[in-house]
Amino acid sequence: MVKRSFLVISAYPPKGSLYGHTMTGAASYTKNTLLQLKKHLKGKIVVLAEAEGEREAYSEDGIEVRRFWKRGKINLYWEILRAIYNERDIKDVLFAFEWSMFSDKRWHLAFVPVMIAAMRLMGKRVFFISHAVLLDADSVAGQVGAKKGSMKTKLLSLALKSYYWLTVFASSYMVLFEEGLRQELIKLTRKKNKLVTIPHGVDEVEDIMHRQKARKKLGFEDELVLMYFGFLIWYKGADWLVGTVSRYLEKNPDQRIRLLIAGGENPRFKEDKQYRAMIKDIHTKVRKHRDKITITGFVPESDFSLYFAASDVLVMPYRAFVSSSGPLSWAFSYGKPVVLSDELRGYFVTEDMKEGLQASGLIADNMIFPLTDEGFENLITRLNDKRLIRKLANYSEIIRNKRSWKHTGEKYVQLIGGKNA
Repeated sequence: MVKRSFLVISAYPPKGSLYGHTMTGAASYTKNTLLQLKKHLKGKIVVLAEAEGEREAYSEDGIEVRRFWKRGKINLYWEILRAIYNERDIKDVLFAFEWSMFSDKRWHLAFVPVMIAAMRLMGKRVFFISHAVLLDADSVAGQVGAKKGSMKTKLLSLALKSYYWLTVFASSYMVLFEEGLRQELIKLTRKKNKLVTIPHGVDEVEDIMHRQKARKKLGFEDELVLMYFGFLIWYKGADWLVGTVSRYLEKNPDQRIRLLIAGGENPRFKEDKQYRAMIKDIHTKVRKHRDKITITGFVPESDFSLYFAASDVLVMPYRAFVSSSGPLSWAFSYGKPVVLSDELRGYFVTEDMKEGLQASGLIADNMIFPLTDEGFENLITRLNDKRLIRKLANYSEIIRNKRSWKHTGEKYVQLIGGKNA
């Protein structure tokens, strides 16, 4: 067992939970990772986490959790750096960062590379875990209230490239979840040796509810159930999917399909007028087709099994490839078939995803669909092929084994505590 203590900067789930954070999946990712690292690294682990209520400090699973910084407060950066400076004997910092972790305001991103540089000046090694990579703002123009090719997206793209370049330059290592994202940053920074791909870990779920029991509980009939899982976000295509299914049902009223939206609003965008308008439009379409479209609101951890068991396939209509996906990892956990928008073709650059295709007798095009009405209609036709559904389920089971949290933890141990660390 390698002796290594380290500090962790991250959002973190509420005490006693794993998937209880209501704003970001980065919290559960961090806890899962630390639970695996704890099995291999002998030393102290201290999490410097957000305090959603009162400040507190406690120990859980052999991990020390200090909740003290407040999201949105300008002094949070100073507070975190002061806490790190006071831990002079701990040389390693695991910085798990997700957009909006510190603030809804985009200019707060500028503090991230500054923080990393300050930690390096303190003599720390900083392992930066980037939960997303976005270099081209045109791909999320609709989410930032701009038109593609506009001056706003051009300036935002320049700012994003500067942010990632500075962050890579300042860090000791940067961890990405998909090889395609790593390749983008290699092109930008030429820092190949600093950039590491460690795929997002996958749970091994043992207690899976029976399909018929789950459907009976939800009142679903014998129909093709498509599921969208997670927060309703523009770049994840929640509005596109609801709108497209709505039009499809109007055109094909006798089709036995159902859309299950297992998720709800992201509270971080509750004051965003454009986001509010999107949510209102989604609910209007859902009410119009309430017999065929179901929306659950935020899904607690205890209901994950219910919704995955009741669905036939997870649909990911993402408009941009910016990160690995928590919902995708959950689909792998449950051995659930997955289909992806054409924008997510970059997933298949990662070696394990390519190997899974070969092992299951699939090609990427079997899992991919374009974000058009025609593309959706063709997808429904394909998904009525039970042989393809079985192959897709087998693919998810293969990736579940390749991406187990155990393997994820071993890769982090090699990076943090290995000979070259």
